[in-house]
This record gives sequence, structure tokens and C-alpha cells, in this order.
Amino acid sequence: MAFNAMVDMFYSLAHGIVVPSAVVATATTAYFTMENPYLQNISTLTVQIAAFFQVVAVLCSVPCNTVHFYYRYRLLCKGDIWSKRRYLAAYGMALAVILGIALLSCIPANVANDRSKKELVAIGGEIRPHVIVTLNDPIVLLCMFGCQLMFVVEYGVMIFCGQRIIHQARQGIRAATISTQKAQKHLITLMILQAAYPLILYFIPFVYIMIIILMGIKFQSASYIAGLSVQLLSPLNSISVLTLIPAYRRAFTKKSSATSGQLFFSVSR
Repeated sequence: MAFNAMVDMFYSLAHGIVVPSAVVATATTAYFTMENPYLQNISTLTVQIAAFFQVVAVLCSVPCNTVHFYYRYRLLCKGDIWSKRRYLAAYGMALAVILGIALLSCIPANVANDRSKKELVAIGGEIRPHVIVTLNDPIVLLCMFGCQLMFVVEYGVMIFCGQRIIHQARQGIRAATISTQKAQKHLITLMILQAAYPLILYFIPFVYIMIIILMGIKFQSASYIAGLSVQLLSPLNSISVLTLIPAYRRAFTKKSSATSGQLFFSVSR
């Protein structure tokens, strides 16, 4: 959970503070603009590097819940205990795919030119440092397909692992004490929320943005909404963990519990 929170914070810092960006789209072109007022005079190379890391920052949150749900499934349903190195290796493999998509997306990206500056003035009235992407480029379409596939795989793994874990938890509830039953129900509620947050705040907004781009609909402010929504992931996940998991709640209220040493539910192989 702490690792996922760190990744979410990285996105919030990268997108919200260091390099806030926007997507401005026309029927054939998308412009990725840098909105930080202190970065308006950066070089062309710096704009391209910033755009690359923006793609990485946007996608790096995708595998967090996938790896975490699979880790829980292996631990709670199979009795397979992962080390920190193994957990990071699993995330690292997903991150390698993300870096590949980010690098691929930089190939068709072009730097600012006179035509792009005129279009940006016509759309938004301001010229920001930006990169240009032609929407009908095969590489761009391939990158978009790769992003959508990542989202589908993410929720496929989360649904599979989540329903197995919940089934295992409900079996353990029958033989558990009343206090342990409450703890197990809190865990189930937490898992449902952790699956719902990315769906509402991440998956739906970015799918919406991609559909708008592919349809060639002009827009400007929607990208800000999508970017800001993802920044709610980290605080919502943290608040849910601190309020729903009894051990964390007791740490704040200074209360002890007779069931503090009990497992949420038994592990079966």
C-alpha cells in the first residue's frame, strides 16, 4: 500500500506541480502543452523529454493495483509469500512495458512549428511549449491501443483476483469470531473501494479523453479534469486504509484489541 501511495504521489508531483500539462485536440492533431509558467522558455529537447516523462507518469499508476491484487491473491488464496524484491520485480516488468509505450509514443511526436502555433492561438489564445502528434499516424494508434489494452488487463486481473479473495474471505467468516468477522468485512469493503477508485478517477476519464481524440472532437479543458481526478487516488486510498483497517484505526485512537494477533482469514493452498 505504501508503494502504491508513493507511485500516486509521483504522478501528482509530476503532473500537478513540476510539469502540469494539457491536451488540446483538433480533428487531425493533438497538442501536448506544458502549462508550468516557469517552464515557458525551455528548449525543444527539454519539451520532448518532459512529454516522455508525462506519458510515463500518467501510465505508471496502472499496474499498481494489478500487482497489489495479484500479490494479495497469491498470499491469501495460495499461501505464496512474496518478498519485497519479488513484488518490485513484478511491478518492474509492467514498468518496462510502460517505458516501451512511452518511447514508442515519442517517435511520431513533432516539435512546435509556425502552423501549430497558429492553431493553438486559434483554439486557446496562448502559445505554450508543446509537442504535436498526428492522430492518424499508425504508431500513435498502436500506442493508444497499447494503453487501452493495459487498462483492460488491469481490471481483468483485479476482478479475477478480487472475487477469489472475497470468496476466500467469506468462507473464513463462517468460522471466525464476531470481531474477526468485522475485520474481514472491512477488508472486503476496502478491496471494493480500491478497485472502484481507479475505475472512476483514472480508467473512465482517460478512456473518455482517448475516444474524444480519436473522434477528432476539439476540446481543451477536459484534459485538466482527467489529470486532476487521478490526483485524488492517493488521498482516497490512504483515507480508506486508515479508516477501514482496524489496526491502523487503533493506532490513531490508541485503543487495543483482543483480536490484534488474529489473521483476517485462513490461508489455503
